[in-house]
Amino acid sequence: MKSPLPAALVALVLGASVARADVPAANSTQCQGAAAGSACVTDDGAAGTCVAQLVSRFDYSEGVPPKTKQVELLLCVASASAAQATRAPTWLAGALLLLVMSGLIAVKLAGRRRSALA
Repeated sequence: MKSPLPAALVALVLGASVARADVPAANSTQCQGAAAGSACVTDDGAAGTCVAQLVSRFDYSEGVPPKTKQVELLLCVASASAAQATRAPTWLAGALLLLVMSGLIAVKLAGRRRSALA
């Protein structure tokens, strides 16, 4: 009996891959059908405004490999007050992650010392 593992791995790799062209630009879905200057909410939940910006897209019109082109797209851009409000949690999250990692390393080292003494 053959193992189903190789077939499952192939299906996982092929099924999980998403073409980059299918992925919308960050903060672009909130402004679909909206006008420039409309209020929106960014992907991370901050208040923002729909602003026209240039983004890179793959252009397959001349075949493979694709070239890149710049297209104008409405993106939800966070306001200055929202950007300032998200800065503190970002560094705070990093500090907490560092603290947790340090604790895990200390526990691991203490366990090794105990096992070496036994």
